[in-house]
Amino acid sequence: MAFTGIESASVSTLECLIAYPLTGYYYFYAWILFAIWSVIGFSLYFAERLRQGKANFLSSFAVSSVSTILIAVAGSLISNANGCTVITKDILLATIVLCSMVIAIWWVLDN
Repeated sequence: MAFTGIESASVSTLECLIAYPLTGYYYFYAWILFAIWSVIGFSLYFAERLRQGKANFLSSFAVSSVSTILIAVAGSLISNANGCTVITKDILLATIVLCSMVIAIWWVLDN
């Protein structure tokens, strides 16, 4: 099967362009959310370590989890004219559950 490029799609709006990667790989935005979570978490960790000489790994990723949940909820609200959402309900649910687990582990271990 030949790979279809973006030139074969009818991309007329920004929402259609954002939803286009879902036609090729269903978990594209799940990987994007994981990358955002990782980048924010490691950035917070190393910034705190540079500033104070020590850092709390778990608290950095708990803060990153809150921001990732907000990004996932915002992404789930974007849909194109065909009703195709960028972040589907199962990816949103998995993101909320996994990020909430990180926050709960931080809450239990840090208090």
